[in-house]
Amino acid sequence: MKRFNQQKALVRLEHVKSNLSEWIESKDVEFWNDKLLKVDNIEWASIRLQSYCIIQIILNQFQYNNLNEVKNYAYNYAKLQYVMAQSPYDYLGQEYAYEKRAFEGLWFLLSNHKPLIEWYSNLAHIFSQSADNPKSEQFFTKQFFIALRGDWKVLQERCEKVLAEPPTSGRGKNYLIDHTFYLALSQGDIDGMINAISQLLETKTFNRRQRMDLESGYTKDLIDTPATLYTKLAWYHGYQIQIESDYIPKEWLEMTPLENYQDEFEFMKKYSI
Repeated sequence: MKRFNQQKALVRLEHVKSNLSEWIESKDVEFWNDKLLKVDNIEWASIRLQSYCIIQIILNQFQYNNLNEVKNYAYNYAKLQYVMAQSPYDYLGQEYAYEKRAFEGLWFLLSNHKPLIEWYSNLAHIFSQSADNPKSEQFFTKQFFIALRGDWKVLQERCEKVLAEPPTSGRGKNYLIDHTFYLALSQGDIDGMINAISQLLETKTFNRRQRMDLESGYTKDLIDTPATLYTKLAWYHGYQIQIESDYIPKEWLEMTPLENYQDEFEFMKKYSI
């Protein structure tokens, strides 16, 4: 199991704090909020504000130990994406089947806001037919959305298909462990889920996947996004699995929603879900 590197974590945390200071000094939240109020440069504005939410999630987890704020900023990250799909924005983002769309499901799950989670789970219809081909880059991403909806028969069949003829190169080869997790989840196999996630956190695998740029400049060295995502996904479906790793914040796993969620950005306050 990969040992948590406290020194790297502290350096990363200082980097995140420095970025927040820059946001405050330049009044970037107000700037990008104003852009969205004017329906101007919406793609970049939404990306920037989602980055701000991740900064706040990380600092409230590792600096301030404020779980309610962690959940609330995760909610804001998720709601930003929901609002961008509504009029007058009508923007879901290009290349929506890119693997990042699966991993950012962590923030939806972390919010514990069921309507947003369910909305995200039903975006699977936007995938092209190639997403059903195990050799397609979209295949891996679609697995998450099927799992989030709990379509177990479909998920099991897809996992068995890709594992029967596994990719021998490229990013697809690196995601075979992920497919074994999804297979275990589809079967309610708790030991299988734990084993798959534990494999992701083995030192050799962990280091290799770090080179795949699955972490942002704010999460690297602090969490393992895929391992945390899969553990949270298991909890979402009622499997309270336990993985002993500091790269998976234990506080993030329970599914209790906040009594009240607060919109951080003025432009999205008129939208409800």
